[in-house]
Amino acid sequence: MSAWTKQDLENIAKLAKLAIPEKDIPARLQEFADILKYIEVLNQANIETTQANTQDHLSMYNDEVSTSLPIDAVLQNAVEPESPFFTIPAFIEGGKS
Repeated sequence: MSAWTKQDLENIAKLAKLAIPEKDIPARLQEFADILKYIEVLNQANIETTQANTQDHLSMYNDEVSTSLPIDAVLQNAVEPESPFFTIPAFIEGGKS
């Protein structure tokens, strides 16, 4: 995508649940353009000699069984505890907890 349009920005804002004031749209469009330019610069970087960060190079740890926290301790900081569970606010559009 070579240039961001106002419609593109509005679609992204809707997906991100952001309210962008009409007066700020030109500035946000410029920010998106700047980000794309930076990504183009990054795409030109030579990564052929960069060592891959794969599992072969990561430290592996054995899984160890340990005791769980007591239910009372876990529920102590819960906003809406319903022993032995706790609820979290719904964050999916139209959902209810």
